[in-house]
Amino acid sequence: MSNVRNTKCSCCEEQKTTNPIEWVRTIYHSAREVMRQKWSIILFVPIVLILWFLFITIPVFSIPSNTYAFQLSLYTVKDYVILSFLALVGSLFFLTQVYSFKKSRAQKKAGIALSGSVGGISGFFASIFGVASCPMCVASLFGFLGLGTVGFLVNYQWIIFAVSAFLVIVSLYFTARRVHTVCDSC
Repeated sequence: MSNVRNTKCSCCEEQKTTNPIEWVRTIYHSAREVMRQKWSIILFVPIVLILWFLFITIPVFSIPSNTYAFQLSLYTVKDYVILSFLALVGSLFFLTQVYSFKKSRAQKKAGIALSGSVGGISGFFASIFGVASCPMCVASLFGFLGLGTVGFLVNYQWIIFAVSAFLVIVSLYFTARRVHTVCDSC
């Protein structure tokens, strides 16, 4: 069975793949193209730091009497790795989205560039849950969902994190694919 879907454009068929290795290649080549821009190099680290800070700040402000020192003491090495991963991918997604918008605006197709924003926003909100590592953080962030739902979220936190990381990567892939379109009809 072929990994290539039927598309209207024959010159870009190799981009419409379901092969995970091709997804990684597409994201890698797109990231290289985006990071060749001077503005993206300047903005990458500050955006990572802002996202990292935001992921820590949300539980600090949503839980009464919580402080940054206490919140940081709750995190394990695994939590710091997750936090950093989501901040790096989120920053790359944001810069790729901006680059795609600039490229599409130059080609007079700005509406197409914004079509991946919904996936990115949902991936971003899913990543907020992914960094809520303690049960109190989850309870305070998602308390409006009820006790049973919060219990479910706490018990299956790592599965939900995997889903949220997948959403962010899928959003990044579709944005990266738009960066690498070969022709104007795609």
